Amino acid sequence: NQKDSQYIESRTFSVEEVARFSGVPKSMLQSGKESYESNQQQRIVFVTDVLMPYIVQWEQENTYKCLLRQQRAEGLYFKGNPAVLLRGDDKSRAEFLTTMIQNGMLNPDEARALEERAPIPGGWGQTFFITKNLGSMESVAKGEQTNG
Repeated sequence: NQKDSQYIESRTFSVEEVARFSGVPKSMLQSGKESYESNQQQRIVFVTDVLMPYIVQWEQENTYKCLLRQQRAEGLYFKGNPAVLLRGDDKSRAEFLTTMIQNGMLNPDEARALEERAPIPGGWGQTFFITKNLGSMESVAKGEQTNG
């Protein structure tokens, strides 16, 4: 009936207003029917445009209030990690970590730490690689042949 229809419409409007006021995407408020890609993009925008200002503020305030002046002078600081909110699916995460390792931005142990896994025994995971047949940086820098 008309009364129920108006009530449902007002509830939809309330969700839109909350989303508009808070910056939280409608899909995160269990409303809206956007595609997966659209929802994923909205989540990125939410983290970068809505959460990041708060995260930066918390980092600065915690650094100032929780650390001694000497500790701050030594370069210690608090750092939030919003990347955990953007991890995505396992396949995308694996592709990201592979790219980071192949381009020498992370070593395997650092990538494992991001996935909360133990280092490779014997220190083998401390070697950095670059994409010349995945040879170590040292061997590529020395011009040595790599197997592959």
